[in-house]
Amino acid sequence: MLASLGFGLINFFFAIPAIYTIDTFGRRNLLLATFPLLAACLLLTGFSFLITNPMAHIALIATGIYLFAVFYSPGAGPVPFTYAAEAYPLYVRNTGMSLSTATTWGFNFLLAITWPKLLQTFKPTGAFCYYAAWLIVGFFFVLFFVPETRGYSLEQLDIVFSQTTRHGIQHGFRQLNYWRACVMTRGRTTMEAPVFVSMEDMQAQTNDRVGRRVSDDEEQVMSPATLVGSVYHAAGEKPE
Repeated sequence: MLASLGFGLINFFFAIPAIYTIDTFGRRNLLLATFPLLAACLLLTGFSFLITNPMAHIALIATGIYLFAVFYSPGAGPVPFTYAAEAYPLYVRNTGMSLSTATTWGFNFLLAITWPKLLQTFKPTGAFCYYAAWLIVGFFFVLFFVPETRGYSLEQLDIVFSQTTRHGIQHGFRQLNYWRACVMTRGRTTMEAPVFVSMEDMQAQTNDRVGRRVSDDEEQVMSPATLVGSVYHAAGEKPE
């Protein structure tokens, strides 16, 4: 009972920083920062089951679970719901958000119903390591396939999500290169942090879309004389 209460309190209080960091640090960056830490916590918990000392065994398992809650609350907990609310176009946003929420809880159900069998088959250490491995897979999935949505308007998000998969993968490698430079120079790199879509490119693509839209509208709105002329022209006759 006390352990569950402690987990709930940690989950509540450490979700508060996400209110501020989700719009300053970014949705994508929160996931990239917390996924490796979540994997480390699961590995710590899993390998703690191999300890034979009872006191150390229980203490390290509890530490791993509580640290998992600390890093989960500002990252993988709130970010998917915020991201899903921005990812869909306005005309399908209600349906898309419903589908995303149902998918999230559906996988929660699958995890809960398969966990006892997983424990029985792989033992506690293997079961926790299994989900730690999936967190590493999730880290690279976010790095290469999930664009940042912080700082863009709802109209600009249409352009963000219209970028090609190749562009997203290239952006992921640029970000890896930037992190490498930061580590090698101890944070004193002169390299600028990569941006998924720069404001200059955003403006150019917005103007291009507006131009195409105006051109399409002009083609659809034809004067009666032009319409009659086009009909005669299609028939191979001359208007009188």
